[in-house]
Amino acid sequence: MTARFDAARIGAAWDRAQAAIEHSDAPYHEHPDGWAIDWASDNFDRDPEQDWQVIEWIAQNSRHKWSCVMLAAGPLEDLIANHGEAFIARIEQLARRSPRWRFILSGVWPQGKHDTEVWRRIEAARRGGPDMDAGDPLPDS
Repeated sequence: MTARFDAARIGAAWDRAQAAIEHSDAPYHEHPDGWAIDWASDNFDRDPEQDWQVIEWIAQNSRHKWSCVMLAAGPLEDLIANHGEAFIARIEQLARRSPRWRFILSGVWPQGKHDTEVWRRIEAARRGGPDMDAGDPLPDS
């Protein structure tokens, strides 16, 4: 029997684990929700639409700046690098409406694809901040 995919369950656990490990020397897998970090490492890029659902849940619901930093530098950055053309319109739409999305996008790097149309659109979408690299606080969702 396969487990039913639940973006909110995975996203919430990933968020709690990331928030906890920011202030701990213990390895993430010792945290009760560390399984979600393993799930993301093992499963992201197998189904980009499911990845997007988890990313969107975390971006919308996290109250932890560190989780959003890790979301930007990990799952979202990888999704953009590998599937940016399929998701750029959704990302732009969210960034237009949400300072939080612009904040998260400020932590994404081009992974060697800085000369692409997708990257130019990411830079435009995040323009106007806020900016995590400037030390801005996590905006409300």
